[in-house]
Amino acid sequence: MEIIPDWEWVIYGKDLENGKIKLEDPETTCALVREIGTDSAKTITFGVEDIVYIRINKLIAPFYKASYNLNRMQFSKIRDGKWVTTGFELPIPLDREITISGLDPDKRIYLKGTLFKGVLRADHPINRYLRARMVEVPYKRLHPILFENVEIPSTFGKNKKFILRTDGVATPRMEEWDVTNPHYTIVPEKNTKYILNNPIEVLWNHEELPPEGVEFRIWYDGTEDLKVRPRLDHMFLPPSDGKSVWTEEKILVSSSQIKAKTVQNAVSAGYNVKVTVDGGVAFTDLVSGYEKYVPGIFAPGQKVMIAQSGQAEIATITEVVAHSETSADIYLDKVENDYLSGVAKVYAPVYALEGQPIEPADFKVKPSGAQAKVDPATGFVFVDTPDVTSGYVIGYYRHKTRGGKDIFTMAKLPRKYRELEDPHKLTFMFVNVYGDITKTGTFTLYTLAQLYKTVPPEVAEAVRRTWAEAKGFLS
Repeated sequence: MEIIPDWEWVIYGKDLENGKIKLEDPETTCALVREIGTDSAKTITFGVEDIVYIRINKLIAPFYKASYNLNRMQFSKIRDGKWVTTGFELPIPLDREITISGLDPDKRIYLKGTLFKGVLRADHPINRYLRARMVEVPYKRLHPILFENVEIPSTFGKNKKFILRTDGVATPRMEEWDVTNPHYTIVPEKNTKYILNNPIEVLWNHEELPPEGVEFRIWYDGTEDLKVRPRLDHMFLPPSDGKSVWTEEKILVSSSQIKAKTVQNAVSAGYNVKVTVDGGVAFTDLVSGYEKYVPGIFAPGQKVMIAQSGQAEIATITEVVAHSETSADIYLDKVENDYLSGVAKVYAPVYALEGQPIEPADFKVKPSGAQAKVDPATGFVFVDTPDVTSGYVIGYYRHKTRGGKDIFTMAKLPRKYRELEDPHKLTFMFVNVYGDITKTGTFTLYTLAQLYKTVPPEVAEAVRRTWAEAKGFLS
C-alpha cells in the first residue's frame, strides 16, 4: 500500500455527475480528509453516500490558495510537520460516492489530507477504520455555527441590549432582551453537547453604527452576564491576519445605466482580438479628414465586458478604430471564448465597488440568467440585465482599515460557557454603546464548534477497535 500524506484534490462543480464523484481508482483507493475549502459563496454540502459531513462556504472555509483569508477549515492538527489525527477528519472508504450539493459548475471544492493507494481488500485495517469513522460522523463532528445576514433593527438604540434569538422562531432574528422572558442563541438538544473553543467572529454591516460602537456579551441560562465584553471590531470575520474583511454590497441597476453596443462580427478566442461594434465611439470625419469625437462609452485602456447568453468575460480595450458614428472596431487584449455576430454585446461598467477587492468577487444575488462580472483590479461591476427590485448583491474581501488584530475567542472563558449541553443554553447579546440609529443593517455571526451526540455503543466500539488496528498507518 502507498500512503500519500500530502494529498490534495480539487473538484469543480462541472466534474460532478448528479452531484456525485468518486476517488480515482476507488476500488483500491481511500482517503482521510484533513482540510477542506471552497470558492463558492453559496453554502454547499459535502458528504459520502447519504451521510452529510459538513456544510461550508468560502466565508468560513476559503479555497486554500487564497492568501486573503487564513480562516481554514482544518480537522487534523500539524505537529512536527506531520498530521495528527483528532477524530474529526472526514473519511472516504473504498468505492464510496462523494456527494456534493450546491456547487456551481465553475466553482471548486478542495480536499487535503492522506490518500491510501493499493488497498486491495475491503477488510484492510485502514478501510475498516474509515468505514467505522463514516458511521461515527453523525455523532461526532466539527459543526460550523453560521447565522448569515441577520437584520439589525433601527430600534437598536443607545445602551439597549439586543440578542440573537434562534429558539421559537422560523429564522434567527435580533430582538431586544427581556429578562422576564429570556430567549437563546444556542440551545442543545437532549443527548447533545457543544464544545465552543474557537473565536466568535462577527461581520457587522451598518451605515450609522460602526463595529467599535457595539459590545458583545454572553448570558448563560438567561441569568448570568459574562464580564468579558469585547467590541465587535475585535471579533471581525474573517480573522486572517487582521488585514481583510468580508464585505457585501447591494446595487440596483436600471435599464438606463446599462451602456452596451452590439457585436457586428463573429469573434474567436485569442489575443488582440478585433470586435466591430455599432458605434458610440471616436471616429474620423471623412469631410475634414480630422479625428472627430462624439459622446461614447469606449476608449483605449478601458475595461469592458463582452457577453452573450451563457458566457461572459472582462477584457481591456487596447485600441479604437472608428469608421463612422455607427461603426467602429475595438481591439480587446484577450478573449477566452467565441462570440456570435449580432448576439453578443460589449458592456461598459455600471458601478464601482466601494472597496478594493483583494480576490475575485461573487454575486450572491442576481437575476436568473443574468451575465454579471466584477473586475478585481478596478472594482468595476458589469451586468447585462437591469434589476431595480431585488438588485445584485456582491460579496468580496477588502482591506481592513481599522480595528484591532486580537480576536475574541471562547477558549479563554470558564468551562461552563464552552462545554454546553442540555438543559443549559447560551445567549449572544449586543449592546449599543455608540448612539441611536435610524436605519436597519445586517450582521453575520460564525464560530466553529465540536458537536457530540450520544454514540451507539457498537459504533464507539468499532471506532476504538479499528483505530487500534489502523493507527500505524495514520501516524
